[in-house]
This record gives sequence, C-alpha cells and structure tokens, in this order.
Amino acid sequence: MSEVDQVPGLVTWLLSPERQAAAVLVSMARSTATPLVQVGRLMSELDGVAEVVVIASHEAGGVLRAQFGPARHLYGGAARVIPSRRYIGLLPRLHLPFGSADSARVTDAIVADVRRLRGGAAGMVAAPGSAPSGG
Repeated sequence: MSEVDQVPGLVTWLLSPERQAAAVLVSMARSTATPLVQVGRLMSELDGVAEVVVIASHEAGGVLRAQFGPARHLYGGAARVIPSRRYIGLLPRLHLPFGSADSARVTDAIVADVRRLRGGAAGMVAAPGSAPSGG
C-alpha cells in the first residue's frame, strides 16, 4: 500500500527504464475507504507478471495524480494498468467499478489488460502524443 510519503519513490519506480513488470494502480473508494476491485485475486493471478499497488489514502492519490500524469483520473475506486517501459506509450483504459457488485467484472478486465500486454500491445490505446517504440 502506498502512503503519501511513499509516492515519490513509487513515481520514480513507475518511470524507471529498468522496470520490466506492469503495475496495477488501485485507488480507494470514497464511500468505503477500501478498494472496489478484488486486490487479493489480482495479486494472486498476476503474481510474477504485474505489481499491484493500492493507493492507501485519498491524500496519497492526490499526490500521485499531481506527480504522475497517467494517474490523473485514478480516484474513487478506479484502477489502471501502467505498462512496463517497453509499452509506456500505451495506456489501457481506466477501470471504474460501479460499486462492490461490479468488482468481479472489473477485476476480470484488469487481468485481461495485463495479459494483453504480456502478449503484445493489441487492445491497448496509445496515450495522446506518444507512440510505442518499435522492436
């Protein structure tokens, strides 16, 4: 879980050219102060493939959004896969569960995004002003 004082280190890691794994950033729901996705399932199914990071507070989320552009809409229970540096120009869609009843569907979609990244860039959207590098 990432607290306010951990955000600068998280941003440095997210931007690191050495980072090989995708990252799944998960925000807390405002209404429950808990994630709306199935974090345990994400950690289990994506073990060794992606790092799951829960942004532990709304304050930490605000600092992250200010320091890391791809997290700008990450709040209120939303989650986003941040590709490794190899695909940093690609951003999978923002996942926003519509309450706890939507948790399984959104968790499935996050796992699918990570799997698509592992198989190549198919299904990912290019971030504005960027393109994936060839190779």
